[in-house]
Amino acid sequence: MNSRFYALTFLVLVSYLGFSQHAMLCPEQETYMKIEETNNVPNVSDNGNGTITLTHTESYITDIFANYVIYNFYRTYPNSTSESSKYYTISFKSKDLINELQASVSTSIFIFDFSYETTPIGSDIINFLDGKKFRLKDYCSIADNIGEPCSVQIVPEDIDIILSFNYNSTSELLLIESFNETPCGNTISIALMGGTENNSLQLWESTPGIITETDYLTDSCHNIEAHLYSMLDIACFNENIGNLIPEISIEENTLFLIRQNMVFGYHTATFEEFTLTTQESSILNELKLYEIEGNPYLQLSLNNTEAFSATIYSTSGKLILNEISLKNDAININRLSSGLYFIKVIDSNNQSKVFKFLKK
Repeated sequence: MNSRFYALTFLVLVSYLGFSQHAMLCPEQETYMKIEETNNVPNVSDNGNGTITLTHTESYITDIFANYVIYNFYRTYPNSTSESSKYYTISFKSKDLINELQASVSTSIFIFDFSYETTPIGSDIINFLDGKKFRLKDYCSIADNIGEPCSVQIVPEDIDIILSFNYNSTSELLLIESFNETPCGNTISIALMGGTENNSLQLWESTPGIITETDYLTDSCHNIEAHLYSMLDIACFNENIGNLIPEISIEENTLFLIRQNMVFGYHTATFEEFTLTTQESSILNELKLYEIEGNPYLQLSLNNTEAFSATIYSTSGKLILNEISLKNDAININRLSSGLYFIKVIDSNNQSKVFKFLKK
């Protein structure tokens, strides 16, 4: 990789770090390509659904673009008149796009400084994770590993970040999706492939989910998610190098992830298996909230003898009302000001379901 490309990448990374407080979840993956001749720059058409179509003068290149979901394409440094004006940023769903372009298109048209290599995901990882759900239990981050232990932070019980894992043997992708909206109001849908080294993982596909913007440094809920999303490469800033290293414990039903960051420290995240009995899952899945016009209550749709309580959060994850006991399967919202809220209904077994509600 030439020194000029290193410098460009560093400038982009600094930009991410400088604006990292604003939006902490960026589902689109992106990379940089150099195009020497302006006649090789593809035309961009907005599809009106968050994706674009790229058309090139060479039909075979247009056909390659058409096989993939592409989110954005633009000049990386639009005001530059120097060599850096030849660099473009492309945002995409799957790294397969970049590998195919690099393998099929001459460097006289597109120049990529790297390709994405993979190794198989270990069968022990697949067998342990496939078809299961895991809740984020704790996490830590240390900037410079000089011997002191990383300070582990426990995720509060009222912040449920639950992910489901499913392996597709045909595509060899490990799909990770949100089980439900988090109290912060986010969801994710990504897929991992084996990393560049054995027994490691890397982000391969990403699909936009629900995205909220916040100052994550002052918001504990988003701070936790920002840590996780950064590790997974879907944060709007990336301090990591190398791949995710997974470790599993069959005895404790836990998944431990560790990843080195850019300043020689590391991040970790521990997940514990999350299970629901068939009955509990059925009851929670059937629950709905509805509003009766002119009545300061939200009503549960399911009449049940089981005791429910509720916790209400703002869209930034701030706790508004905690552990409200539901009276006659209803939630009093008279004290809430107008705005969007997240309401987590909790059953007697401490299982929960999150609803989004707009108070007018």
